[in-house]
Amino acid sequence: MHTILQRDSTRLLIILFLSFVVTVIGNAFHPDKMPFLLGKGKRPAVPIGRWEENLTYIGIGEVSARASSGQATLIDLRGAEEFEEAHAAGAVNLPYEEYRDLLDDFFDEVSTDEELIFFCEGVNCGKSERVAKLFLDEEYANVAVWKHGFEKWKALNLPIE
Repeated sequence: MHTILQRDSTRLLIILFLSFVVTVIGNAFHPDKMPFLLGKGKRPAVPIGRWEENLTYIGIGEVSARASSGQATLIDLRGAEEFEEAHAAGAVNLPYEEYRDLLDDFFDEVSTDEELIFFCEGVNCGKSERVAKLFLDEEYANVAVWKHGFEKWKALNLPIE
């Protein structure tokens, strides 16, 4: 009996080890790979959605602190109607559906030194990454993305206008 348990335990350990090795190798070649270590403020420990290498992602604590202190401007990419119904206190609306038409005016009004935090509906919305990359291309140095979006803001009972 003891030999059977020992043999089964050994097989189980071998299977677990091989599964780990295959996972690590697969992860290394996958475009949406999961980071094993926290990387210099670029990625949270547990990824949510797809992460873009050249963007900075921040958590709700930083978003709330920077917005309430006036250090950063929140850019809400939801539609104008959604924004009018309710939005994060102090946020500016740049509707994704119209952003290309509004960019020239926006670039004229916002300094390239200003800190901007982009967000949209929620975790599965990729609009914030696309627009944030555009701002990086336009030489805006302080650009960040908050993946959780307005629904999480509202769920956390943070200030709404």
